[in-house]
Amino acid sequence: MQRNKPGLSFDFREPPRAAVKACEHPGCREAGDYRAPKARDRLNDYYWFCLDHVREYNKSWDFYAGMNQAEIENQVRHDTTWQRPTWPMGNWRTRERAMRDKVFTGGFAFGAEWGRSARPRRPAPSPAPRRRRRCTCWAWTRARTSPR
Repeated sequence: MQRNKPGLSFDFREPPRAAVKACEHPGCREAGDYRAPKARDRLNDYYWFCLDHVREYNKSWDFYAGMNQAEIENQVRHDTTWQRPTWPMGNWRTRERAMRDKVFTGGFAFGAEWGRSARPRRPAPSPAPRRRRRCTCWAWTRARTSPR
């Protein structure tokens, strides 16, 4: 048979039971209402303490204990993005700036110069001269190199 979860009852006449945790500090008998993380790599596992003992635990607990300076810097930089991956968002800002500069410096032709471009166009590159291809046919090469 399954055990009922604390605070749940199937008898509606009975008031709900409160789940009370005891303080996990040795020798303390008060209610453990406040949680404190157990370790840096297990931040979702908690000790439950009373107010006095959670204050004492938090004063002595150091997240960066056992890390060198490079690891601390890496952790701080990783936490600035909430430990999520990041990537560049594109070059929209530079494209916008280039467009704005083009408008303000006369790059767009408005009015009298509507049909012509404000900037002179670069001439199209001339085609490269064609090279003669060499024949790699065996018969032609043999006939050409043999003495007559």
